[in-house]
Amino acid sequence: MSPRGSGSSVVRAARQLVLLLVLLLTLLLPAPVGASSGAVNLVPESTEVLEVLRLRVPSDGRSCWRRAEAEAWEPWLAQRQGYRGRELYWDPQRQEALLIIGWGHRADWKEIPQASLDAVQEQFEAAARRCLAAQGSAAVDRVPPTNPFPIVSSGELLHELLARGNAGGGATPLP
Repeated sequence: MSPRGSGSSVVRAARQLVLLLVLLLTLLLPAPVGASSGAVNLVPESTEVLEVLRLRVPSDGRSCWRRAEAEAWEPWLAQRQGYRGRELYWDPQRQEALLIIGWGHRADWKEIPQASLDAVQEQFEAAARRCLAAQGSAAVDRVPPTNPFPIVSSGELLHELLARGNAGGGATPLP
């Protein structure tokens, strides 16, 4: 005899797995060239958003990438208004990193001055190059001197609240 809720837990877990797979496929497949050119921004600045970055990170540079992220970006992000945290993933087959950065409001992210981002990026790149040089990594020779871990793609994902009908005729958010 199984409890009544166990079936719904399986369905919920299956939904979450499908959504995760769709998300990962969306992020890992390259966007068509020019897909965003000339697009009008119809996204409210108060919307929760995930910033998504893919970086080229060869296996022999992985530890230096993580160290440079922790040294430069993490303390800077922690001080930013609206920063909700981030997840870092590494794909050994593609030799790429996937960074997912949460922002409470799209405006919190988009209003950061470019000069501020550039300064932190310079710190990140310098820390990465120092680490790679200290390790004698071949990654130092394979990449341009400006950025040992270049951005492959970037984008954003908006928070969506799915709803389903209930007996009262209103909408109830899905778990």
